[in-house]
Amino acid sequence: AFFGCKGLSTVKLSNNVLSLGNGIFRDCSALSSIIIPDSLTELGDNAFNGCTSLTSAIIGKSVTSLKNFVFQSCSALTSIVIPDSVTAIGVLAFYDCSALTSITIPKSVTSIGTSFLSNCTSLNLIICDIETPIEMEITHFMYVNMSKCILKVPESSIEAYKAAGGWGQIRTIVKKETLSTDTFVNPKSILYPNPFSNELFLELNNDSTTEVEVLDLNGKVLLSKTANTIKNKFDTGNLASGMYLVKISSENNTSVQKMIKK
Repeated sequence: AFFGCKGLSTVKLSNNVLSLGNGIFRDCSALSSIIIPDSLTELGDNAFNGCTSLTSAIIGKSVTSLKNFVFQSCSALTSIVIPDSVTAIGVLAFYDCSALTSITIPKSVTSIGTSFLSNCTSLNLIICDIETPIEMEITHFMYVNMSKCILKVPESSIEAYKAAGGWGQIRTIVKKETLSTDTFVNPKSILYPNPFSNELFLELNNDSTTEVEVLDLNGKVLLSKTANTIKNKFDTGNLASGMYLVKISSENNTSVQKMIKK
């Protein structure tokens, strides 16, 4: 449908979209970000292959599989969180995503295709919730620096991953911290825009003191502010492009929201 539209920089998909066909945005080299709505269940082969300016992608909570080559050669993509609706990751799904530093794989995944992370030369963090390691070969991680990459898994699964083929080649395998992102919206606040650029806004329904923390996908706090007015603005110019977690805490209510920095 939009294969090779090299000037296409923005796309907004409505909640009526149920599927994206094979190669729909392939080689749209100016496309910088994409939010896949929760209505969408099917993401076709090569959907974003060659989108070399794509820095952020939020995958909706109804997508069941990431097909073959889906994000191949997205060389500006820095991080990806796969939702727990996904059960399968296709062949070469993230091949040659050379700027990718982190990926989160949910426990719902039961199959992973060959070389899905090959040539991800910047990868330094894999967060994997799968309790029993899926059989892997070293080719799944070809050209990943296994001595610098960290694999975080459930505490009870650490020894199994160390003994597993492919996974066991990763030198550092440690316990995954728990940080819930089940609640995406705090009913007492509105956080926008998403994706954001150099400013992030928080609107509260009262002026009670609210703590706001911006964390990376490893749980490290990068920005911490106190909001005590109804309308609040935060300077995010120092944050690199990619995906972040924003933790909002007020009184007895705490929520965590995924946000994309353009």
